[in-house]
Amino acid sequence: SLAPEHTYPVAVNEISTVYSALRSNDIGLSRRSRRHGIIHNCRRGMDRYRITGLTCSGESAGACILATLLTRSAVANILPPDAVLLAYPPLNLLRCESPSRILHAFDPFLP
Repeated sequence: SLAPEHTYPVAVNEISTVYSALRSNDIGLSRRSRRHGIIHNCRRGMDRYRITGLTCSGESAGACILATLLTRSAVANILPPDAVLLAYPPLNLLRCESPSRILHAFDPFLP
């Protein structure tokens, strides 16, 4: 779901639902999904695929959603992803002096 039509926490809830289904192997994946490269790390079993490795990545706001997913997974005792890539996550939203804020103190695009 996209903002502003769907506000927080809709996207986080949707990602959490999909992640939980993938981790519990409670999702049927078609041959087409695998053929088109949507799912890479899975093995065929009966009429479903079993996930054998899961990598998650997000950039900017997507990285924040992924960080929230990781926190929710830890609280719910759900197995974390095998690999995580957070690109440009705005995780420190405090107005304190961080090395990044000091380095870019005179950048015209930063508040």
